[in-house]
Amino acid sequence: MADAKRGAKEPMSELTFVETWRQRIDSEISSQVRFASEWGSLESDSSRLPETLEEQIEQKRAEIAALRARLGSDAAALSTTTGAMQRPADTTLEKLTPFETELDKKLKTVAGTHTRRGATRGAKPAPKR
Repeated sequence: MADAKRGAKEPMSELTFVETWRQRIDSEISSQVRFASEWGSLESDSSRLPETLEEQIEQKRAEIAALRARLGSDAAALSTTTGAMQRPADTTLEKLTPFETELDKKLKTVAGTHTRRGATRGAKPAPKR
């Protein structure tokens, strides 16, 4: 009687366990059926879910093809942009302010020391041109 007051539970019988488990599964299935029926009522022809694995595969292939096409056009645009950004060093240096000219020289010196793989710190700067 003292155990009953503390709220101790009796061990669950196997039949009770199975029945509880079946109720949980039924509840989950009915929830999914409700969701599917709501989705079906909202769905249009253009946004319907793929019904078969083949349709899912085709949908993914189409997405991949679209991404490849977009990446290809982005790469082409990038190459033309970088080509336009490259400038002859001699003509552009004349237009820079003295500070920018000094900064550009320092950057070229640093870049010259690290052009080869394995260049170490403190290497001699590239010869001035």
